[in-house]
Amino acid sequence: MTKRTFFLTYAWAERGRLAALLALTLAATGAALASPQIVRRFLDQAQAGTEPGRLLWTALAFMALALAAQGLNLARTYLGELVAWRATNKLREDLAAHCLALDMDFHKTHKPGELMERLDNDVNETRAYFSTLFTELVSTGCLFVGVIVFLWLEDWRLGTSAMFVSVVVLAVFPRINKARVPLIANVREVHAALSGDLQEWVQGREDIQASGSTGVMLDRLEGRYGERYRVSLALLPVNTVSNVLPGVVLFSAYALAYTLSSGAFGGALSVSAFAMVLMYIAKLENPIYMIQESFMWAATAQASLERIADLLGQRPRLSPGRATLKPSGGLGVRLESVFFGYDDENVLHGVSLDLAPGQSLGLLGRTGSGKTTVARLIARMYDPVRGRVVLSDGNTEASPAELDPACLRSMVAMVTQEVELLNASVRDNITLFNQEIPDDRIWEALRSVGMDGWVRGKPGCLAYKLNGIHGLSAGEAQLLALARVFLSDPALVVMDEASSRLDPATERAMRNAVSALLRGRSAVIIAHRLETLRDVDTIAVLEEGRVIEFGRRVDLEERQDSRYSALLRAGLEEALA
Repeated sequence: MTKRTFFLTYAWAERGRLAALLALTLAATGAALASPQIVRRFLDQAQAGTEPGRLLWTALAFMALALAAQGLNLARTYLGELVAWRATNKLREDLAAHCLALDMDFHKTHKPGELMERLDNDVNETRAYFSTLFTELVSTGCLFVGVIVFLWLEDWRLGTSAMFVSVVVLAVFPRINKARVPLIANVREVHAALSGDLQEWVQGREDIQASGSTGVMLDRLEGRYGERYRVSLALLPVNTVSNVLPGVVLFSAYALAYTLSSGAFGGALSVSAFAMVLMYIAKLENPIYMIQESFMWAATAQASLERIADLLGQRPRLSPGRATLKPSGGLGVRLESVFFGYDDENVLHGVSLDLAPGQSLGLLGRTGSGKTTVARLIARMYDPVRGRVVLSDGNTEASPAELDPACLRSMVAMVTQEVELLNASVRDNITLFNQEIPDDRIWEALRSVGMDGWVRGKPGCLAYKLNGIHGLSAGEAQLLALARVFLSDPALVVMDEASSRLDPATERAMRNAVSALLRGRSAVIIAHRLETLRDVDTIAVLEEGRVIEFGRRVDLEERQDSRYSALLRAGLEEALA
């Protein structure tokens, strides 16, 4: 994505405001160019002995023009900020949607802190394109041209001096900017990596402390900060030259003006002309510094744009399908000799399972046996390496890869032990900000999970604001998350260790809620606790990525030689941990 493409893509929606912004910029520039002429006229009138009344009107005209210029600049700043926030917020939205569409492989290799840096800080660095950069460059260009013309009309030598200053500024700053872009990109990349590490370490602080790894983490943190120091130090010489150059240019301009106005090389300027010249040079002071800042903003924005373009250039490995299914009840699931592995490590070896619509399947196995991988393949977080996953509505069959993603998401809901609640109201947490869902459906979902009484006891009921999962027990948070699933009305519910962190009493409440949820639906339930699977229709036991036992639960319970029956008799739930 080039700067031009970026600007045209996200500025087109704001073209009306940008046109108004350009008009305000030109008007403010015109006011800035006119004010030195009024000052010169005032001084000429004063030297000529003009009556005080006319002098007063000239002074009032200067004050009115100054106030108008300030008002125009204020309106320009407001409108520029409005355009910038609207355009960059749209870019944030597009980036977030793009990241959500990327595969699990991408999210496994990019930490949340790193992505937050790209989605927010990198985008924020591009705001200058809309709020100031475009209009300031237009304003500065017009101002330089106007100053050169007025000074040339006064004295060709003054005009030549102003033109020389302009050429120096326009020749040197782009070269400094070109040298700065890759250095800033390095700083942004290191900062993103640091943010990703900090986010990961803060989340894992309990494990770090418990394992006595605090010293190791601090050493790694010191290394990250040392790396950021080194890349920032490499940027320092370029920034120093960029900061010093405007002062040198302005000093040269003032020196030339004083020299030429003194008469050392010809006729001296009048007092009013000299005052006008000084005002015009002063008018160039802010634009010169603004050009320096604009090029610095442009370099920072260009570095951020390159990182944004790299993110937008990431493509999901899983191409979307177009087929749809319309299950009237549960969704059938079939795995046909499925093989799958992460990186170079094989996880599933020819797994075959069959779940009829409206039935429930319990998956048992040690950690690492492939249970969660089966769930992820059904929800199409990954595609099998070999074999096929098939979903059926009773009439039509399709693999998750063949289905439209929206159709698949509407039919399959995953419930895990990791519960995410937002800093928002109970209603927004359950509906995920869908304002079209009526309150009676929300209360029905809450009653189904046994949380309606808890919500009615809170101030404001559905409007009660949650602070994430803080202040909630693990069971309460899990039940509220389960209410979301009721509202989505899926045909297949995949539960991956959803009750593993709950105490037995809370798990019973959870089990009652799950029983209500699964009526008329299909389910794949992954669990370590055998009690969790006491009501499922079929059982599959996995070991090292292979199905070593599969059948109806009641049949496996009655068979004395079945693995499931042996576990029930021995009560060895620990054997599955």
